[in-house]
Amino acid sequence: MHVSADDDVGLFGFQQTRNLRFESDIFEVSGALEFNFFPFLPGSEEYKKWTPYIFVGLAGFYYNPYVYYNNEHTALHPLGTEGQGTPGGSSYSLFQPAVPFGLGIKWNIARRFTIGVEYGMRLIFTDYLDDVSNVYGVNGEILMYSGAVAADLSDESRGPWSVFSNDNYQRGIRTDNDWYGYAAITFAYNFKDPVVCSGYKVKYKKRRWRRRH
Repeated sequence: MHVSADDDVGLFGFQQTRNLRFESDIFEVSGALEFNFFPFLPGSEEYKKWTPYIFVGLAGFYYNPYVYYNNEHTALHPLGTEGQGTPGGSSYSLFQPAVPFGLGIKWNIARRFTIGVEYGMRLIFTDYLDDVSNVYGVNGEILMYSGAVAADLSDESRGPWSVFSNDNYQRGIRTDNDWYGYAAITFAYNFKDPVVCSGYKVKYKKRRWRRRH
């Protein structure tokens, strides 16, 4: 999954003044339980042909925010743009847990073949998905300990306020963790004929929960 944001196209004046941006690829491993509201067996014509469903689970993901600086791919994490590389600064981890949840609708459109529409969100426990969370670091210290690129990317503010120092002023909202989500069209194919799986069908009638991988 690829996520990105750019203050330059933000709806609020303070965003455009702050003028920060990022991109990141997210690699996730997850497992979830799915609850079908109607009796449903993928690919089978003997149950309800469609059903709405909800799901919830656990996940872990890796991300690495970056920008293009002077037309070069530049990772933000090692730069410590909020002063993480200065004395007393603490970095954040690029590996994080998440709680996936969402809802969708799926249909059996042919034997063994299911199509669906799904919307999912990820509750995560970091505010650094975009490398922005707390306050501006002391720009002189960032320059000293992390270099000119880190100092430039720490504070790209513009407008009449940019002539003043932003040291220790608000850069993000540290009390609000980030989220990410998706909307998808899903396809599923059963390699084994559902009619042959008679033992599974009897068991399935007793419950509507299904494990997702």
